[in-house]
Amino acid sequence: MAAYTYIQSSHTTLRSQSQLDHIYVTDNLFKNSRTWSMSHTAIPTDHKLVLAQISRSDSPQIRRGRWSIPLFMLKDPHVITKINALGHSLTTDLDNLPMRHMPSANPQALFKRFKDDVTSFTCQYAKKVIPQIDAEINLLQNTLNILHNDSPDELHECMFSTAVLEDHLASLETLRHMST
Repeated sequence: MAAYTYIQSSHTTLRSQSQLDHIYVTDNLFKNSRTWSMSHTAIPTDHKLVLAQISRSDSPQIRRGRWSIPLFMLKDPHVITKINALGHSLTTDLDNLPMRHMPSANPQALFKRFKDDVTSFTCQYAKKVIPQIDAEINLLQNTLNILHNDSPDELHECMFSTAVLEDHLASLETLRHMST
């Protein structure tokens, strides 16, 4: 894989790019490796993370865990408005509870309904928003792959374009990492 893992920070229009970061593995480890890639991290840095998935062929498969609200959604105005509305509704329902507890009308049941409503809404909203972010990231990565694989004669003209795309990709990757 040939691509740049370091883009020099500069306020000029043209930035230096280098292939600095590498992973060295033995032949045996290389046989058990897959999914070699480079990606931006959620941590602010001027280097990309070089990744390789290395595992034994007989290792168990690890499945997905419990779903949680992606952190970036807690800053989304649409999500905040909906959660506030659900919270106000919960407060009103709690204030209107009869003094005598009933199985269907008690604080625990109302709070469970609130949590279920918030989870349902954010899950449905995430199903719309996250694929849009992923699609934009994939488009940028494909564009960068095309630019990186151009002939060396055109490399000088592509450096500024790749630097701008890398900056935008880094911000999207940071947003995506906040979603996990």
